[in-house]
Amino acid sequence: MDKIQNNAPQEKLLMDYAVGESFSQCFLIKNAMPAITKAGKDYLKLTLQDRSGDVSGNLWDVTAEQKGTLVNGVVVAVNGDMDEYNGAKQVNFKQITLASDVPVDAFLRVAPIPKEDMFTVLIDYYNQIQNVNLKNIIRELVGPRQEALKNFPAAQSVHHDYVSGLLHHTTTMLKLADAIAMIYQDVNRDLLIAGIIAHDLGKTDELTGVMATEYTRKGSMLGHIAIVHAEIEKIAERLGIADSEEVMLLQHIVLSHHGKGEWGSPVPPKILEAQIIHQIDKIDANINAITKALEHVEPKEESDKIWSLENRKFYQHHLDKG
Repeated sequence: MDKIQNNAPQEKLLMDYAVGESFSQCFLIKNAMPAITKAGKDYLKLTLQDRSGDVSGNLWDVTAEQKGTLVNGVVVAVNGDMDEYNGAKQVNFKQITLASDVPVDAFLRVAPIPKEDMFTVLIDYYNQIQNVNLKNIIRELVGPRQEALKNFPAAQSVHHDYVSGLLHHTTTMLKLADAIAMIYQDVNRDLLIAGIIAHDLGKTDELTGVMATEYTRKGSMLGHIAIVHAEIEKIAERLGIADSEEVMLLQHIVLSHHGKGEWGSPVPPKILEAQIIHQIDKIDANINAITKALEHVEPKEESDKIWSLENRKFYQHHLDKG
């Protein structure tokens, strides 16, 4: 068996490998999940990642030592093949060992825009809020979360699941909302801006961070929607504005931004601004998932199935973007 090279990612990235190709290089374990076969044997469901994306695979007949060492957030040297299962790429492991002296940062996906530039955009929109109550609530929500907001992903997977992904998602939504507010004059722009900034802030409590992202105990038990809803209540009481309509409307946007109960929202959107935020949240998440899936697909080929979009494959056309 070829020796596994214990070094940083090669020029060819994980998502660049076609089905049938072999590789021998280092990757980060994004997720390691112990499982048991029908025959009662232990195995690990491993998701590998580098800055191009992530691919999963099953490591069969694992030892107790492997279960203890092959965990989320460690860098491993892998000898394997790119396989395919149920329409998606899958790693076929031949050999896997822990890698030493390899910087983890080399394997992390990062937002395409510098985080400080995006944070400046967010502050610019915040400064445009005229409603004092909304502005004060957003100030109190963002203040303690400023660094986390700059660095956290927006999700464990699916969309914006990379360093500064939460800020990227939020600022993109703000730009979309700005365009909508210019067209539809009945929209309350203050409520739109405040709702977008607030809607996913609870993810800084729901998730563990950028490295091997998992759900916190609080996140698993409550979820980001309930977390921010409760915090808005506390802030409003502290500011002496608990009975103001702005508080109720902002809480409603947070509660309803997923759109339906089966998607995680306890109430559906019942004001214009809440409906807009739900729609642009969905638009941005879907576009991000599609572009991520197509990033390493050759023209006239199809992507892997996208779970969040009814397991559809998307076609990479070759028309000029201009």
